[in-house]
Amino acid sequence: MIEETAGGVVIRDPDNSLWQSIITGWRLLGTVALNAGLAVFCFLGPPRLIFQVIGWFAVLLVVLCVYCIWQRWRTPCMVRIGNGRVFLQRRNGAQVEEYDWDAREVTDIETSFGSSTFHSSYSIRIHLRDGEKVPFLHCVNSQEGHWLLNLIKMLIADEQGALMVQEGLAPALQVSLPPPPLPAMGARVAQLEEQVVRTAPPGRPDSRSGSISNQNKV
Repeated sequence: MIEETAGGVVIRDPDNSLWQSIITGWRLLGTVALNAGLAVFCFLGPPRLIFQVIGWFAVLLVVLCVYCIWQRWRTPCMVRIGNGRVFLQRRNGAQVEEYDWDAREVTDIETSFGSSTFHSSYSIRIHLRDGEKVPFLHCVNSQEGHWLLNLIKMLIADEQGALMVQEGLAPALQVSLPPPPLPAMGARVAQLEEQVVRTAPPGRPDSRSGSISNQNKV
């Protein structure tokens, strides 16, 4: 959930009940059902070691998926970006953790989707200048995760740029150049430029140009 407040843009996990968290985690529920069926099939099948190993692995995945749903329900997060600050509130059951950083302390942000170094029940992780890494927020899928990642990066970059302007420094802008024009487009532009030059009316010399021409004659 995203909303604009006087203190900045607030991004937070919805306040869902445990039942709502279970319903919204239907993908994990599907994984639980498949692994539970696999475990039953392996345990009721022939008493072979390979079937026992697969069955216990499936049971482990069932427990892991249920734990992930439970963690997402009891650890809602809220982040507020504005006024040059990044404020994060992360609740873990009855305990509440709060962080408040200067926007310039943020060096990088990553998402757990497609990352080989970040595996957590959280979806976003922020990197700080002192080396600390704090995960937060929960996303439904990779599409939402990458969209939210780009939004947070944009908001923090705006805050960092505003702070640099206040200090009289030019913000570091990243400009991506467009691709070179196609040959046909370049020929068309040259043709238009030639046509403009050929059809332009002759200009009347002003006093300055006249004096220059007289000086040249002398």
